[in-house]
Amino acid sequence: MSVTTLFFEVSAFVLFGWAMVHFHRKKDYRTIGRIAAGAVFGLLLEVLNVVFFETYTYSAHFVLQVGAAPLNVPLSVGLFWGLIIASCMRMSD
Repeated sequence: MSVTTLFFEVSAFVLFGWAMVHFHRKKDYRTIGRIAAGAVFGLLLEVLNVVFFETYTYSAHFVLQVGAAPLNVPLSVGLFWGLIIASCMRMSD
């Protein structure tokens, strides 16, 4: 595993966890739901793209992943999708 892969995964979990704790303290449960739904949607989108369309593949060096290589998707990608989707929704509100 490379240092950049480890940094990517750790930063995804730290940012996702920080966002969940932050919005939980603010009692903003709608945003928590948006982040969680965005993460599930993003992960599902990535899995479907890798499995059905095979337009790209991910490295097998990620620690937490869904599926086995070459059809694996890192869990951190889904978490970042959730953060991106929720932040775009908040900016557009």
